[in-house]
Amino acid sequence: MNRFEAGNAPMVNVVKVDIQKDEAETEIEILKEELETRKDQLRFLINDLGDVEIAVQDTLVVKFDSFDEQDFTEHPRLAMLQKKTEAYQNDELIAEKNGLPNLGVGVDYSIISKRTDANPENNGQDAIMPMVSISLPIFRKKYRAQKEEARLMAQASEQQKEAVANELRSEISMAKYQLKKSERLLELYSSQIKKSNQANKLLISGFSNANSDFQEVLQMNSDILLYKIQQVSALAQAYKAAAKLEYLQYQNSDENE
Repeated sequence: MNRFEAGNAPMVNVVKVDIQKDEAETEIEILKEELETRKDQLRFLINDLGDVEIAVQDTLVVKFDSFDEQDFTEHPRLAMLQKKTEAYQNDELIAEKNGLPNLGVGVDYSIISKRTDANPENNGQDAIMPMVSISLPIFRKKYRAQKEEARLMAQASEQQKEAVANELRSEISMAKYQLKKSERLLELYSSQIKKSNQANKLLISGFSNANSDFQEVLQMNSDILLYKIQQVSALAQAYKAAAKLEYLQYQNSDENE
């Protein structure tokens, strides 16, 4: 405005600034309305239709070095599959037992009344008779089939357990990669913003002295804004990765407790 009023810059530069300013202010208002809509959605999710204030943090901090290597042996999903494997193994053992001959040993006891018309030896003495029984299973093929089915089911459950363990390892590996990637991007964008701000000051100073092009000033401010947006996006990705790691850690620690 100073250069335009002094007759050293065209009016089009002022118009360009006004256009970008109006665009930025409109976008800010739209984002504020979206934020309120998100808060309403959150209230619906927690079934709170009152006027509870939902606070949004201005600054987010991610602890990049707070996640250790995980042992998934006690993970709930793996523990469930382990129980299924053990159940099928028990079914296999039962089927094997059912297919074996059944041997029974017992005693038969008979109460005998004393005779009055005669007096034989051991008159009135109760009878005790040892008994032995044996039964052979007729449908042996049925029990063999049950045993084989249980064995295969246990094997399938064990393979599924290994697949789930590999899936968990893959998830933790990807989440750690995303967290590390976000950390490096945040460092990069922070450095770019710092250097761009320094360059912007030089451009503004040069423009004030008629040594810089106005378009360069606008472009540098756009670049700074872009870096800040990318910085926030990288921070959001870092939070998602950290949340994923915390979710896996919580499941593990909760099961161990």
